[in-house]
Amino acid sequence: MICDLDGTLVDTREGIANTFRAVLELAGYAAPDREEILPFIGLPLDSMFRHFLTREQAAGSDALCGSSGDPLEEVVSGLIAAYRARYHERVTPVTRAFPEVAETLADLHARGVHLAVATSKLTSIATDALSAAGLLPLFALVYGMDAVARPKPAPDLATKCLIELGVPGSRALVVGDAIHDVEMGRAAGCVTCAVTYGAQSRDDLLLGRPDYLADTFSEVLALVVQD
Repeated sequence: MICDLDGTLVDTREGIANTFRAVLELAGYAAPDREEILPFIGLPLDSMFRHFLTREQAAGSDALCGSSGDPLEEVVSGLIAAYRARYHERVTPVTRAFPEVAETLADLHARGVHLAVATSKLTSIATDALSAAGLLPLFALVYGMDAVARPKPAPDLATKCLIELGVPGSRALVVGDAIHDVEMGRAAGCVTCAVTYGAQSRDDLLLGRPDYLADTFSEVLALVVQD
């Protein structure tokens, strides 16, 4: 089973949204509302920052003008560095799992199910988050966006997990809280399950056509284990 991290295993929505908004505000940019940020959680940070900065630029701001290189890319790189530093200091240490996640993962692990994490975070940051939440020992693999050439929704992360575990996609379940998780899993030939308690609503998730929907993480158990 291949799991997304944020919004699927750990409840970091507020931490991500608050950090994202704070970094933009400290840099002098308009911060989007929390509700505008949530659908983007799980995508690479450069995609998130680029989206909102481009929107601000289109609205007439000249704040992105620089004197060297590509100004937008230069700004995005600085914001990402500031975000990661602030997130590591303030959010990672207090990262906690969603209800039923630890128990369900422990059950699957005890049954011999191979567990992996595929996330848009850097691998080291994801490992720290899983450790803080007490989940790290349950996973055979943890891969972030730095482990592959193409991040979600490309299939690369899921495909890398499948190769490492020696499991065909048809026998693997990808679990995530966003459409890009579903798209990644489908592109890798996996069965997909979208959880409805994360960043995206049930209606939005249905647009991604997952094979299954789960309102709680414990429902995933029945999809993996056939007694």
